[in-house]
Amino acid sequence: VWADRELEKARTTASYAQAVRTITACPSPAFIISADRRLRASNPAFQRYVRRHIPTDEDDAASKNLRLQIDVTTSELIAQLKLERDSVINVGFTFGFNERRVRGRLNAVIASCWEEELVAAYVLE
Repeated sequence: VWADRELEKARTTASYAQAVRTITACPSPAFIISADRRLRASNPAFQRYVRRHIPTDEDDAASKNLRLQIDVTTSELIAQLKLERDSVINVGFTFGFNERRVRGRLNAVIASCWEEELVAAYVLE
């Protein structure tokens, strides 16, 4: 019974929902990407960051055509973060919409999630 309670507590603390709540609470732009390179979640500050760099008349189409790329492969980033458990890795990224490209830097950490491997990325402005 004790082990079941502790396991449930650990699963709640290290869940996808908790990872999303963590980046949502962050005042600076942040997002979560999965091991298969999908953008899984982003916070309002990241959405504002993207909108600042995309023409407002194309804002509705932006969510469908926005492309996000990190300078290293996601698998390499996850492997390095796992190897250096307490590390934060600073890496470059690019997001693009149609012909427009915006470069930036972010701090990446492993997101606390037992269901799958996720990376939490915090944009440095």
